[in-house]
Amino acid sequence: MESRRTALVAASLLWALTAQTAAQERAVLGQGNISCDSWLENRKGDDAQVSARTAWILGYITAFNRYGSRPQGDVSGGKDTEEMAAWIDGYCRRHPADNLYRASAALIDDFETANRALIVAFQELRKGSSAAAAPGRF
Repeated sequence: MESRRTALVAASLLWALTAQTAAQERAVLGQGNISCDSWLENRKGDDAQVSARTAWILGYITAFNRYGSRPQGDVSGGKDTEEMAAWIDGYCRRHPADNLYRASAALIDDFETANRALIVAFQELRKGSSAAAAPGRF
């Protein structure tokens, strides 16, 4: 009886870990599957693959802008294509085994971190100007 319960607990844990791993994986289509190493190799040229891969990144960011957890305009803050591609270059140099999807997701994470920092700084600035403008307060 004890061995059956142990087996049941072990099977439950294995199922939970497998489900968690599957939930973290995303279905990635098209150019998002290429390795960062391939991205860096092909960036040196000016062929159709470079354009297609860059377009994939822009499409990924556009989809995030539209369907992200809290759509709030352009997550890139107006960065141009070359700035974003250069950021991906740096990421891929540090993580050559990752794919373009992971690099693009990391780019969005970086944008969101920068945007949060700007929002906090703006809020602090507003607090400071509100306190200075309030009459009778020291």
